[in-house]
Amino acid sequence: MMSDLEIKKPIPEGNYRVAFDYYETATHFGNVPKMGLHFYVSEFGEYFETPLTRWYTVDRIIGKPRKNGNFQSKKQSCVLLIEYVCCFRNYPTPKRLDRIPMSPWNKHEFRVKVRNVRTNSRQLRIPSELQYSTIDSILGIAE
Repeated sequence: MMSDLEIKKPIPEGNYRVAFDYYETATHFGNVPKMGLHFYVSEFGEYFETPLTRWYTVDRIIGKPRKNGNFQSKKQSCVLLIEYVCCFRNYPTPKRLDRIPMSPWNKHEFRVKVRNVRTNSRQLRIPSELQYSTIDSILGIAE
């Protein structure tokens, strides 16, 4: 049984205020372990509630890939931990790479930088009808 392709329309690149929805673990490109933070645009306007995701490569997935799945971050200088610590300076720094508390994401809104994906993993140009938006970086907690 084939499912319908869900085509997400891109939004203009720039900075947006977003709220956290959930996180998940997954494997991409065959067997690359990833953790995705899912957000939605929380500022009122044309793009209100548009879903956006920030993907991070992790060292490994603990258990099966799933929503709210367990994972182990790469090393302490990885992008996930850098963005986490920059956002949550008033929280204790994680002591273990396999026990990063995800609950602080629920307590705040964030400023993010959004970019549009124009090429695929093989650097082939994606037609404009199939391009989509993703979070390039989390800039911090929204004021």
